[in-house]
Amino acid sequence: MAEALMTTLRDPLQEFIETSAAVQSHADCVIDGHDSIENCVLEIVSRVDKLQDAFRNTQEKAEANYNAVQNMIATLEQHFPSPDNQNPPPPHPNASNPTSYATRTRAQIPELHNRIMTRNEERQKQIMFTKAHGMPSQGLDNQEPHVIVAKANLALTAMKSNHDDIPDAIQFMSAKILAKGDILFDMNSPESVEWIRKEGNCIEFMQGFGAMSEIKDREYACVVENVPIGFHPSHESTLEIESTNDLANKSIILARWIKPVEHRFEGQRTAFMIINFR
Repeated sequence: MAEALMTTLRDPLQEFIETSAAVQSHADCVIDGHDSIENCVLEIVSRVDKLQDAFRNTQEKAEANYNAVQNMIATLEQHFPSPDNQNPPPPHPNASNPTSYATRTRAQIPELHNRIMTRNEERQKQIMFTKAHGMPSQGLDNQEPHVIVAKANLALTAMKSNHDDIPDAIQFMSAKILAKGDILFDMNSPESVEWIRKEGNCIEFMQGFGAMSEIKDREYACVVENVPIGFHPSHESTLEIESTNDLANKSIILARWIKPVEHRFEGQRTAFMIINFR
């Protein structure tokens, strides 16, 4: 019976082994392709840095030539004054010129940056409340968003008489109930969000609003390029980053490498990270 069983399983097992080997081979190809792409990205970044250095050197030389010409003109005017000459001197390369390259570069922000900045401005007006585990919802789960907004604004109105620093026209504009029962509010301004987030104000608001227990921190993920691989993401290192850069305490939630450490190529000195900020 054992021999019959082994005979029956021999071909499927052999096919399974071959399939596993093929999957491993494809996985190795994907990893190699990822390494190749990252190497290309790093090479492009290096070339862009070199172009920036070359442009900077050219600009410095142009400014030096401009200063030399200006000195020569000043010397000639001292020896050969010309009272009839009313022509203004040529503009400085760094002067505000609507047609200059620098001015047009500053004015033409990439569309992607515009979208990201717009999204961040919208998020600055948002605040998210979460319900404590086991706490009754007081019927908010079944309420329409406009009813929840009205209830939140009533709680704000009750607070206005007790606070002199409350922002003018502070108001909840809209609400959205998320899948886990959290409520995401849109307020009228970032100042209103900052005011309601203060610990005392938050507790007082939740007592009037009911059902919610705390404010959830919104996370902002940033890609940090060319971090030396000697950096070790940890709680202590993130505290050092906050201290060195004058950031608020505990403003960094998480720091991690984008590419696993075991997939680095030989001789690699820097890598990209993702840092999540509050």
